[in-house]
Amino acid sequence: MNSLPPLPGPGAGLSDWVAWAILVVIGAAGFLILQWREKRGPITERLNTALADERQAHKDTKAELVETQRLLEESRQQNNGLIREFSDIKATNAKMELQIAYLTEEIAELKVELLKRNTA
Repeated sequence: MNSLPPLPGPGAGLSDWVAWAILVVIGAAGFLILQWREKRGPITERLNTALADERQAHKDTKAELVETQRLLEESRQQNNGLIREFSDIKATNAKMELQIAYLTEEIAELKVELLKRNTA
């Protein structure tokens, strides 16, 4: 509102002055509301921008979480494969130790037999 309503004339009664005051208050309230909206506009834009940034950050975080979970699962599978391979190697080593023990025993028996033949 750019200008106030004209003042009541010289012979105006109380109701004219009250009506004029009400119009002034309504005009001032409208002016203040418009000013508040204009001032609030940049705040709303900043809030919307901040909200959009937060949503994007949430999407990025979610994507990173999915990637981390995928890498974790891949790592678990590799670890399980290494554990199986280690178990197979341990089993092979145990078999070889048994074979070495058997062969050592056989060698000892053959030495005893050779000693018996050489002494006889």
